[in-house]
Amino acid sequence: MFKIRSFFVLIIVALLFCSNLNAQERGIAVGVEGGVIWGGLQVMPQNDSFRASISQQNLGVSVLYSFGQYFAFRSGVFFLNEKGNYMWDIVNDENNSIKRNYAAYEEKSINLPLIFRISFGKRLRFFLEDGIVPGYAYRSVLETESVVYDSNGMESSPENFLRLDSPCFRTLISLRLGINFAIGHRIMLEAGAGALMTTKRADTMREPDFKSGKTSLPLYMSIYYRL
Repeated sequence: MFKIRSFFVLIIVALLFCSNLNAQERGIAVGVEGGVIWGGLQVMPQNDSFRASISQQNLGVSVLYSFGQYFAFRSGVFFLNEKGNYMWDIVNDENNSIKRNYAAYEEKSINLPLIFRISFGKRLRFFLEDGIVPGYAYRSVLETESVVYDSNGMESSPENFLRLDSPCFRTLISLRLGINFAIGHRIMLEAGAGALMTTKRADTMREPDFKSGKTSLPLYMSIYYRL
């Protein structure tokens, strides 16, 4: 185990040394990034009736600073808009009734990614990124509606509920793979995919069937201008 770790440490040191020899690769690139994200709130398998339709849009300005040929740091300011529509049933075996629940959830946040990148290649570069994304959720709204159906299929009057959560800070973990393609000396196009994970419990629906976190799959494209 220690020999393997020492081997990887030597590789990283060698890459850093090579990066220092390639000082012309250093510099800042500013770009615009946008994408869509699939995923969202997960549920435990006990409730097979759960259905969800989730969409997330990500748009922002990205700043990429290259340390050399292999390593870079990425940050910027991004706006994330998440919307979800959910439906699930709760069965009452005592009176053979079914409580059907509907929920609509929306969260808007501003995020500051702190991401490290390692790249390989020349004009066409493949890269791996890992880091954290601190964010501030400035709007979080949950609307629910519940309808009870008795054993005869009769429908009760809907019960409605609206919750507007207070603004809060939260942190995501980001991991993604991508391709960067240089067009001339100044322009770079980029595309990638990865995973975006929460780091703390988020009981959005306050129901025991829901898990404590969520994992999303972001797909994105961006264009950079090298300064």
